[in-house]
Amino acid sequence: MNRRRFLVALAVSRGAFAARRRTRVSIDGDRFLINGRPTYPGRTYQGRRIKGLLLNSRMLQGIFDDLNPATRSRWAYPDTGCWDAERNTREFLAALPD
Repeated sequence: MNRRRFLVALAVSRGAFAARRRTRVSIDGDRFLINGRPTYPGRTYQGRRIKGLLLNSRMLQGIFDDLNPATRSRWAYPDTGCWDAERNTREFLAALPD
C-alpha cells in the first residue's frame, strides 16, 4: 500500500471511530457520571468512597485569583501582560464542553 492510500485509509478509519464515540459527562447531585454511570463504582480509597468523584480534575484552577502583588505577575496573560481572574474563569467555562 502506498503512503497516500495508507493516509486516506487511516483518516477514514479515524473518522468512523470518532463518529461512533459519544462520551457524555454529567453531574447528578454530588456525583460525576460518565455515560450515565457513576465514576469508580464500588471503589474506595483509604476507607473513603470514591464512587462519583472525578479524580485528578483540577477545576479549582478555573476560579483562581492571586491577590498577592508579589506573585500576581506570574499568571499574566501574554497578550495583555496582566492577570485577569474574570477572564480565567470565562475561558475555563468556555473550555468545559471540550
